[in-house]
Amino acid sequence: MEHVLAMPQATWQQLQTRLTDHGGVEHLYAGLLTVSETPERREFWLKAPHPPQTDDYLEQSAGIVEVKPEFMARLLAESKAYAGLLLWHNHLGRAFPSSIDNYHVRKTIQNADDFRRGNVVLRGIWGRDGLFAEVTNAQAGRWIPIDRVKVIGETGLEVVYPINAPQRSCEKVDVARHNRTLNLLGERGETTLRRIQELKWGFIGAGGVMSAFLNTFKFLGPKQCVIVEGDRIERSNANRLFGYRAGDDGKPKVEVARRELLAFDPTMEVEGIDTFLPSETAWNALKGCDLLVCGPDNDFCRYLVAEFASRYWKIVLDFGSGVRLNQQTGLPAKIGGQARLQFPTPEGKCLACLGLEAKNLINPKLQETIRQSGLAIGYIQDSDLPTPASVVTINAVVATVGVRMLLSYLSGVGKTPAYLEYDELELQFREFSTVFKKRPDCPICGDGDSSVYGWGDKLPAALQVISPTADQRFDEPAITARVSQDGQQPEEV
Repeated sequence: MEHVLAMPQATWQQLQTRLTDHGGVEHLYAGLLTVSETPERREFWLKAPHPPQTDDYLEQSAGIVEVKPEFMARLLAESKAYAGLLLWHNHLGRAFPSSIDNYHVRKTIQNADDFRRGNVVLRGIWGRDGLFAEVTNAQAGRWIPIDRVKVIGETGLEVVYPINAPQRSCEKVDVARHNRTLNLLGERGETTLRRIQELKWGFIGAGGVMSAFLNTFKFLGPKQCVIVEGDRIERSNANRLFGYRAGDDGKPKVEVARRELLAFDPTMEVEGIDTFLPSETAWNALKGCDLLVCGPDNDFCRYLVAEFASRYWKIVLDFGSGVRLNQQTGLPAKIGGQARLQFPTPEGKCLACLGLEAKNLINPKLQETIRQSGLAIGYIQDSDLPTPASVVTINAVVATVGVRMLLSYLSGVGKTPAYLEYDELELQFREFSTVFKKRPDCPICGDGDSSVYGWGDKLPAALQVISPTADQRFDEPAITARVSQDGQQPEEV
């Protein structure tokens, strides 16, 4: 099983500063952890940092650091609502547990278990030779190394490998194959492509826009992915589904997406899940992913993904496209799409805070009933006319921009906007990254304990049901009125 620690970039910088700019004495950094567990991965999130203040220390020197009992008592009492404690300190020499460290931590492990059975203690030691990190609890009976630390920010994703982590078998970047990309990204190229290889990707949807995304993204060399899609291919998909072949009608879209990826790179690990969200099977598979790419054909699914990603600290790239027709002429009045990035950070905005309307969301099962009854939904609005063939051009443009946004984010080469809108009739992009404001009371990403942000598997009972579920509409507005840079509200189609 892989053991991972994740935290926001701002928390990492605070922790790093405290333990590296130490003034010749040892310092402590403490916090409370939440957890996400799958059969293959146990991932911890530093949700509540508690760095000791000067008067919280009982002793500080070049060889020992100890906080007052009152500080630990407060931390342990609060840990009852969490999955465990994070306790990191610095050494002036090597990053390795001393006999004094082992003596003091034994009692802490037992105390943590007394307050909440099974709670872990994740200790880290920062020394001249790097970071040492491991985790245990009273039941484990042994320390387990942390395989990697993920630092998630809105300007990049950093991965740190502790010096005691198990040896990794890193696949070398194929320089001949990726030569042009490496030239584009310069000195950051190899690190970026290796990160794409090492991270596990979750794809929600396998229709037109996602097939366009995968058709481009596969060239960057991903090796592990999960695809969730419950729809079947229809003849009308032939005009916009990348990878469509004669005879595919009736096949699961996820099966075709998996086939095309493996035809391109047989060494990829592709798990296809033939189901719609919400689905426990799908959620459990997506929990093991590092980044999510969301391209479904309904906003009900988007809202669920936004909530899930905030709860389980996942980065989300979301995109969609569509057509609005003029009822009198039957011609397109608006053709376009949008791409948005949701970051699981205290400052990051969820999809709802980035403009996703959470009113009148329709469960896909109900949506299919409406479609079969002849009402217009999905790609076309304000008409029951068939979908124009030009929709493939929207998908291709929006998906390619999404790939570029991810590449910019992971490499730091180029701008990474949080919200881009594409107008196909005008052939122009508009950025709305700064238009939307984060709502402190947002139930998805808001401040405090009133949102699902960062709770992982230990979601408090009071927050268990906030999503639209079953076959019903969800009528709570997601955002307040907002005005764009040119005085017009961005309009999703």
